[in-house]
Amino acid sequence: MKKLNRILIFTFLSLTLLNSNIMASPKETYISPKNTERSISQRIEETEWKYRVVDGRLQKRLWSITQNKWLTDWEWI
Repeated sequence: MKKLNRILIFTFLSLTLLNSNIMASPKETYISPKNTERSISQRIEETEWKYRVVDGRLQKRLWSITQNKWLTDWEWI
């Protein structure tokens, strides 16, 4: 009976320590944006079509406002 009690107590203490060790050491740290001067935010890609007339015909080209670069070549409409 004493041996069974020791085994049960040992098992209970082992599981308790194992569980508390996992809960006490998070692998990721989260920082609230309120506490930081600089924060990262996602931006949605903003684009707009630019138009021009060449030889009396209309062309369009897609401009990225976010990246400040052309995304397509001139296309005839």
